[in-house]
Amino acid sequence: MNNLNRTKSMYDALADAAHRALQRTFDQVPDGQSLLQMTAEAKLADVENNGWNCSVIQPAELKAFAMGVIKGLEDLAATWHVESHPTFITAKKEVTEAIINLNDARPDSVNKLGADLTNLRNLIRHLKVELNENHPEMLRRIAADFLTAYEPARQDPSLANVYDALEAGFQNSETTGAELQQLLTTFSGSLTAFQESSNDFMNEVIASIHAQVAHFGLDTLPELVTFFQEVHLELAVATYPAEYIAISQLLEKMEPVLTDEIMKKTDLTKVRSYVTELYRSVKSAQIAGVPLSVGATETLNICENKLTATDADRDDYRDVMDLLRGVRFEG
Repeated sequence: MNNLNRTKSMYDALADAAHRALQRTFDQVPDGQSLLQMTAEAKLADVENNGWNCSVIQPAELKAFAMGVIKGLEDLAATWHVESHPTFITAKKEVTEAIINLNDARPDSVNKLGADLTNLRNLIRHLKVELNENHPEMLRRIAADFLTAYEPARQDPSLANVYDALEAGFQNSETTGAELQQLLTTFSGSLTAFQESSNDFMNEVIASIHAQVAHFGLDTLPELVTFFQEVHLELAVATYPAEYIAISQLLEKMEPVLTDEIMKKTDLTKVRSYVTELYRSVKSAQIAGVPLSVGATETLNICENKLTATDADRDDYRDVMDLLRGVRFEG
């Protein structure tokens, strides 16, 4: 499975999950009924909520999705001929058993599974370098894969030096197999820091959406919880820049749809307080000197006028949300 195919498969799987989450969530909410009321009626008393990493509410759906993630890792392992290595087989067996046991109600079960999946993905990367010590052509293939996949992030502080070193070694015809393997080992080791910083950024994006749905009391609706648990599992195995970009793009597409449904079906007072709170947070950042995208001042002025209008309605608040979505932090 090449990088493009894996990224597309991951995106398609999450896109399907997002569609199901939105469709099922909002199909069950009649127009005019408060989502807060609907959620209160639907909450499971025994669910200990902890962000999106709460207990598994829809085990069958989440297990099916997780097995799809495992299948993607199996294909990746086969690409680099490590699928039959005893260490990989044992690790995959343990993760598969963890998926089967997702029926339990421990709040940390999804986090634990995510950590196991991360270790499995990293094991594939480690083995493909280690097992090809005496295969110079395969080492060059691995180097070419790394250089192509991480080129978009070559200026990242965690990768810049090791990327340049690997590129120089790869392009030098006198680089020996042993030297190239050492460069690959060093590069592979540096990817942990890149994964951590990328995950931190993605978790901030997810947290902003979580804050929105929590504000409206939607953070325990089964379909939404399951979708974001699935995002959590895909993030656990992400390592290429293209994978993080794909997840980010999906969330960017989903968030306006989610917001629009909330705007249509939640009581106006709740909508007003939420949109006003968002505006104030951006305005406070501007006052504090945080650099914002071009045109932000004019955009915020328009937002303020709409929010202070005595006859502001749902369309006005939806407009403000759209405007705020276009403001970017440039620092």
